[in-house]
Amino acid sequence: MLAYIYLAVAAAVQRQHEAGADLDAGLIPITVPELLRLLRDTVIPPSRRDRAHRLRWSTWRRRHQHRARRAHQRWNAYAQTAP
Repeated sequence: MLAYIYLAVAAAVQRQHEAGADLDAGLIPITVPELLRLLRDTVIPPSRRDRAHRLRWSTWRRRHQHRARRAHQRWNAYAQTAP
């Protein structure tokens, strides 16, 4: 439970930092599960995957989620205006 609280606070701090920087790199804010995945990969590294690979994978996943969110928002806006 303490680890989850730590991750939740770390995610909130990261979101606040990213909001202060006002950088929209096409990524969703970091989430607790994403932080947990990165932390787990740091402590227990999977075979044949280096740190750079894990960071690229995290960036790709967050970018993909950002695009999906924007597509859903556009679709919902369209669906509300369509007869």
